Amino acid sequence: MTVNQLDVKLSELLSQFSSEVKLTLDDEYSKSPAIEGDVLEIAKQTFYLMSAFKDEIINYLKSN
Repeated sequence: MTVNQLDVKLSELLSQFSSEVKLTLDDEYSKSPAIEGDVLEIAKQTFYLMSAFKDEIINYLKSN
């Protein structure tokens, strides 16, 4: 894996994260505060993102 390939994979993961969070919050411009379920879902999605980042970085380091 090259640095450019790693960059592409991490960018894809960030895009997926952004899509998931937008689906959770529905309206980016809503004036209503986030509820507990929203916060928990964002925390879960953040964990998934960080775990995927770790996996990709470890795979990159192992391949070089």
